[in-house]
Amino acid sequence: MATTALRSLGSALPESAMDASRFRPNLVLDVPGDHASGYPEHRWIGRRMVIGTLRLRFTEACDRCVMITRETPAVPHDRAVLRWVARELGNALGVYAAGENPGHVRIGDKARGLD
Repeated sequence: MATTALRSLGSALPESAMDASRFRPNLVLDVPGDHASGYPEHRWIGRRMVIGTLRLRFTEACDRCVMITRETPAVPHDRAVLRWVARELGNALGVYAAGENPGHVRIGDKARGLD
């Protein structure tokens, strides 16, 4: 998940608390840009990226379910989030990736696209 996606959601849903934990991502990439930058990870499908020593291939959009409405320690219960994601993003937010090699990712590692 890209940080621009979180900013875009926060702009679209100002009454909703946005925190990456709501979406349970394995990786959050700090992508520069404001909320107008949208959801860049949707354009990564079919491409590869290296983060730390891990090489990833982005395979498909991540369809969202009711879990993103559930309360966590960081965010309250909020049905508006899923309704908006379903209506505006075709129910997809974030992307799945497959590892192409064993590798390590550490907080602060730089990501670079391979194609």
